[in-house]
Amino acid sequence: MRSGPASPVSVTVVTNQAGRYSFPVDRLTPGHYALRIRAIGYELDGPAAADVAAKGTVTADLALRKVDDIASQMTSTEWLISMPGAEQKRPLIECMSCHTLERVVRSKFTADAFVGVLKRMANYANNSTVQKVQARVAEREVPDDRARRVGEYLATVN
Repeated sequence: MRSGPASPVSVTVVTNQAGRYSFPVDRLTPGHYALRIRAIGYELDGPAAADVAAKGTVTADLALRKVDDIASQMTSTEWLISMPGAEQKRPLIECMSCHTLERVVRSKFTADAFVGVLKRMANYANNSTVQKVQARVAEREVPDDRARRVGEYLATVN
């Protein structure tokens, strides 16, 4: 829920076992609020909003429907957990600071293509973004055998 009609701040709450939720009184000022959910496998069945008054209680019952593609809702951590192996996926932790792992698992790259990508990306600064790539000041060399090993692994999970 956004904290105020035009605010970029979100207030997050969790439902209880019965699916009920409530927001702390001191976190919301009167106004119109858009409601969003994060429930893996589900999405809101249409837009949801609530008008909060200065006094009183407001109730908003949310209707959910199953999503067609659960993969589009997964976080990078969930993608990482879902991948096989332990040591093979360890290098991917570095990737998650710049982009989502969804890009990796949905790609159609071969092991050879991944080798080039891995060598190129090793020279981007941590926390670059897809929109604003930042080159490292000093070039970082990725050994061919390491790039090949990771590339071969990635080609099996995409």
